[in-house]
Amino acid sequence: MIVNLVSKKQESIFWKLHLTWWVIYIAYRTLPTCKLPEGSATTIIFFYVLNFSSMVILTYIYRVFYLKVDLDSQEKYWQFLSLLIGVIICGSIFFLINSHGFIYHYKLWEHQKITTEMRFDYLLECIWNAFPWFLGFHLFRYGHILKERESNLLQSLHDSELDRLRKQLNPHFLFNALNGIRALVLIEPHSAREAIAQLSDLLRLSLKTKLDENIQLSEEIEILENYLSIEKIRFHERLNVEINIPNELRYYKVMPFCLQILAENAIKHGIGQQKKGGIIRILGDKTATHLQLKVMNEGTLENKSNSLDESTGIGIENLQKRLKINFGEKAYFKLEEQNFMVTASLGFPLEN
Repeated sequence: MIVNLVSKKQESIFWKLHLTWWVIYIAYRTLPTCKLPEGSATTIIFFYVLNFSSMVILTYIYRVFYLKVDLDSQEKYWQFLSLLIGVIICGSIFFLINSHGFIYHYKLWEHQKITTEMRFDYLLECIWNAFPWFLGFHLFRYGHILKERESNLLQSLHDSELDRLRKQLNPHFLFNALNGIRALVLIEPHSAREAIAQLSDLLRLSLKTKLDENIQLSEEIEILENYLSIEKIRFHERLNVEINIPNELRYYKVMPFCLQILAENAIKHGIGQQKKGGIIRILGDKTATHLQLKVMNEGTLENKSNSLDESTGIGIENLQKRLKINFGEKAYFKLEEQNFMVTASLGFPLEN
């Protein structure tokens, strides 16, 4: 069916424009009244109903053929040729369907002779009357092609950027994890072995997670918990974690590694800088429009005079770029400090 080939929105727009154009055409042919053909009211109504219905049906059939053959993907030569052939064929069929009525069109009496020249003039008029619809249809399709190409190009650029960010994040993530385990190898080999086992689970999760696809919050929490289990082995009692995210929120979609990056940042720039360690709190709630996630840790922003990217490094910068690509202005990220407490906040639109 034709509805399967185009979106419902496009189908609705087509029918509105399609019927509007042919109503305008009939109105143009009818008004002023001097353009009315000769004959009774029934004859006149029948003539214009036949005009209207034949043009609506013929041009719709052309559209069905055009989309099924997928002429949008052909060279401009074929598109121009299809326009030319289509308008001639439709105009000719329109002429054949209505040819019995052109005596009224020319206001001739039935006993007068209809010449070949008159027939040819009427054929040209039928073709000319069909031409504006065909021109408008092809201009509309050409605009659609340009818009689709632009959309595909933007999507390709987004995919390329996400792939670059993924390649950037994976080594960064692995380096930081191994760097943490390295310190344990000589002094606490048993803890190091346990941390390596946890790292293997974390790598397994990271390998099956695609950065260009959002995941459920429950999956992100699983990644986060695996990461924090490694850090707890390294920090022992210096690191405490509280996760307070209601179960009903865990089915919403978020970007992969968003909480893991924020927790890593909190440990590196917050807990890791405190001799006695500290606590990390991961909170979640929602508003009417957004899912809100917060990672809080004791400490201060390292350098308030620096920009956000300069003070937090690759992970946060990577996160911000992915937010921009995936959600534009609909999502947000904030990093704030108040009363010796740093809060990293993420907001994802519920509609995603």
